Amino acid sequence: MGFPESVDAAFNDAVGFAEDILENLIDQKVSTLKARTFVIDAYNNRKRPELLVLDNSYPWERTLKEIDKNKEVLFVIYPKEEGYYMQTVREYGEVRKDRKSLPEEWAGKREEELSRIVGVKDAVFCHSSRFIAKAGSFESILKMADIAISKPEQKIENRVVDRNVFDILRLILQNKLVIKIRRNR
Repeated sequence: MGFPESVDAAFNDAVGFAEDILENLIDQKVSTLKARTFVIDAYNNRKRPELLVLDNSYPWERTLKEIDKNKEVLFVIYPKEEGYYMQTVREYGEVRKDRKSLPEEWAGKREEELSRIVGVKDAVFCHSSRFIAKAGSFESILKMADIAISKPEQKIENRVVDRNVFDILRLILQNKLVIKIRRNR
């Protein structure tokens, strides 16, 4: 007895979706392995312990986590899309937290407003969550990094937790399990 055509089609769609996910995971692992040497070299040749400067947009997080045992690196700079980005280094645990956030006054600012605040002519943007910023030139992103490193971190009470998809799914599943157990009592 065969499955109805719609079940077969749904199964084939699910298999195709799973193949795409697996291919993406493999591509990500291969990219990380290829970039490993470049990230390690940049780490070993840092001019400032708080700053990792890459010559390309490499996947750096996993390698940095392995080699930066003292958690010195706060920000990573890399070129991408006609400019330079500065990204915070994040710690992953029960919650995801930046080792140091970008300055609060930069949050959500763009172009002229951000340029005026930072004092660099080609500042492009800073994300409202303060984990990434962009400037048009390498010199400008370095100046922004100097400012971000030297600026004291402000303590934020009751900060909204930035969770990844897996954290959210885990919490949902845990809550559903608790609700199911309570109902069965």
